[in-house]
Amino acid sequence: MANSQNFLATVILKEEAHFILEFHLEADGENQESPQAPAPQKSSIDSANPGSWAIFMGRDIIGSGDYELGRSLARMYFYTISQAEDIPQSILFMNNGVKLPILDDQVVTHLKVLAERGVEILVCDTCMDYYRLKDHLKIGELSNMYDITECMAAASNVITL
Repeated sequence: MANSQNFLATVILKEEAHFILEFHLEADGENQESPQAPAPQKSSIDSANPGSWAIFMGRDIIGSGDYELGRSLARMYFYTISQAEDIPQSILFMNNGVKLPILDDQVVTHLKVLAERGVEILVCDTCMDYYRLKDHLKIGELSNMYDITECMAAASNVITL
């Protein structure tokens, strides 16, 4: 991610699964004295109608490889969209995905930012019952298949992670 934005990333400290990184902006192959982040690029998902897309999370990770990597990718994804100009109209959690707005405090923090910016967050009530997590929801609204399906139909694009 750092390389894609012309930053050099240096690992300062590594303890088990936690890292502290230092970022420096590259300028023509050299580091600048005071790094500044490049201007965010607008998403091309639906530039004519920002916020008309939805995210569907059916799992608590992204991808099908290593579980810890998938969790890390989910955290990075939600952080990235919480900082983006073009945010989704809704985020829909079902099946194992309902664990994210409950058990992952980093994702919860990013979802709170998105909710404050007007993103609707719906969490499947049936799934919450199945995993016995109903009393632990930290962000979002308990919902049903009808409402989740309606959100998907109203969106110009649905991204499934």
